[in-house]
Amino acid sequence: MTDRNISLSQRENYTPSQFTEFLWWLSTAEKELITDCVVDRNRYRIIGFSVLATWIFASLTWTYFFSTFVDSAFLYLPLGLFMGFV
Repeated sequence: MTDRNISLSQRENYTPSQFTEFLWWLSTAEKELITDCVVDRNRYRIIGFSVLATWIFASLTWTYFFSTFVDSAFLYLPLGLFMGFV
């Protein structure tokens, strides 16, 4: 049976992309702690995607809500984005 335990010095150097780091930031993960753990890297990416999708859908919903009673797109677009951030 092969040994699957690889020492830290022999592991590959993982460098995350900027988008992956952004998703980690959305999930409030510490980059220094999860860089070496594959399971946690993917877990926090999924959490970051969930937070990003929630923000997008909330912004779309609030923008549609404001567009129902405000005629100016210059007014309801910033209002919808602001409420999506909140």
